[in-house]
Amino acid sequence: MALAALFAAALAGVAYSVMSIGYKLAEVRMCRVPAFGLAFSGSAALLTLGVALCGHPAWGDWRLWALGVGSGVLFMPAMFMVVHAFRAGSAAVAWTLLNLSLLIPILLAPMLFHEPLLLVDLASLLAFLLMLGAFAWGMDPADPHRPGTHPARFAIIVTVLFCINGFFQLLQKVESMCFHTNADAAGFSAIFYTTGALLALLTLLIQTRRVHLTRDEAQAGVIGGVCSATGVLLMLFSLGGVLPAIVVLPVAQGLALIGGVAVAVRVFAERLNGYKLAGLALGVVVLLLAAFRGPLAARFSPVPSPALVQVQHHG
Repeated sequence: MALAALFAAALAGVAYSVMSIGYKLAEVRMCRVPAFGLAFSGSAALLTLGVALCGHPAWGDWRLWALGVGSGVLFMPAMFMVVHAFRAGSAAVAWTLLNLSLLIPILLAPMLFHEPLLLVDLASLLAFLLMLGAFAWGMDPADPHRPGTHPARFAIIVTVLFCINGFFQLLQKVESMCFHTNADAAGFSAIFYTTGALLALLTLLIQTRRVHLTRDEAQAGVIGGVCSATGVLLMLFSLGGVLPAIVVLPVAQGLALIGGVAVAVRVFAERLNGYKLAGLALGVVVLLLAAFRGPLAARFSPVPSPALVQVQHHG
């Protein structure tokens, strides 16, 4: 079972890598973001709903709906910001920060789930800060051949994107703790993708007063949506197995990070300077520290939480 969960996590990473092509196509072909989002979320909702109907999700449990709708509310602006980040700056940098947002559920776990804060977590945070510094030094000036590129705007977008996607992954972790079947995972995914599709539809109607998708918008959206839904279902299956999230998330996100950057460089010919390569290497270090958090924790003592210190003092 552990091997199957690990294999599913790896396949999720591959699916997320291919998903980056959909985002990049939306940026290159200047797709309207709400239209792209509607095709993306709509196709993903149909796929996950079809999988959910093959089982028996806990449709009557309010927690499934609350987590699903909440995730959809976070998912839609995150998807919009990925496209805008690709337009405003480096797709490789944006993709790296997007995948490293797993640090948010890891660092919040001691407060929310009473998990110990380990020295390796602090090392991960330090490597992450060094990575941000490398990316900041490696930022290209605004490119006159790509209207809309702007380093300051790009920095704001990826910072907000990092936070939103981190809390989105936190809700995925909560879902895996509350529900333990693949049917529930598919139902949860169908709810948040449908919520995202409805928000995209509403945004499109407000902006254009009608629903019309170009061929490019539909193509890019379906590529991204099908790959996203496949990745989410595989990762939720892994999280519901015998492997902890601290193993599943780095494997899936690590392959997604490396694959997405490879797509940006090889398929779309993005240039990487020395600082960006150093930032990418530090990103891989962060993922490795997260992946081997358990074995490393066995060699180092955890950082005691304030509550633990208080209990020990009274004892």
